[in-house]
Amino acid sequence: MLTFAEINQKGGSGKSPGAVNIGHSFARKNLKVLMVDADPQATFTEHLLGSRYPIGNPSFYHALKDLKRIKPIVITPRMDLLPANMDLQYGEIELQRKANFQMRTAKLLELYANDYAICVIDTPGSVSMYTVLALAAADQVIIPVKTELNHVRALVDTMETIKDVQESGLNARLKIWGILPTQHEVNTLHHQEALQILKHTYGELVYSEISNKTTKYNDACHPQRRCGYP
Repeated sequence: MLTFAEINQKGGSGKSPGAVNIGHSFARKNLKVLMVDADPQATFTEHLLGSRYPIGNPSFYHALKDLKRIKPIVITPRMDLLPANMDLQYGEIELQRKANFQMRTAKLLELYANDYAICVIDTPGSVSMYTVLALAAADQVIIPVKTELNHVRALVDTMETIKDVQESGLNARLKIWGILPTQHEVNTLHHQEALQILKHTYGELVYSEISNKTTKYNDACHPQRRCGYP
């Protein structure tokens, strides 16, 4: 199972819509995809289900806490979800008491590895333990960045976290798939300048296809609004 983590420690970068679209792209290629919501705000889950996932129901939190496989929710014939809700915020305290807790997501995903070709993990839009756990479990990391100067500047913190996970021994195999410019406004000078700075600073890491600002990008998070998905 090839695991992608969608990471940016600044909110509003378009992580959840990006993760949804990436998951559906793999599903269209007839690959079985496991979507994992590792964000206590559970935006990813709400996007995929069209509603909030009830507190107390079996979720990513329970699977992570007990290191026990729960049955994922079927989204499409080739896409399943390990959902999240506000229960996940309790793990910030509980999981840090566990031995080798940084590797807990990686250990949990091993229980699903034989059933899925791809795993896509959505993460919090802030500095979080769950970001580190996702990076420790991932093979590749995708970094969506809104083309605004404050988002480009904040990318430094995310890059440092990735580097720390790579060099600390938590996950030496972790690779950066790319930096994905999002919500770009073609006719706005500020966005043009931010994009140029992003390309100048990170070079070939910046994905060549820019995601322009459009309501369709965010609407794609809602299954009932899509056409043509499996």
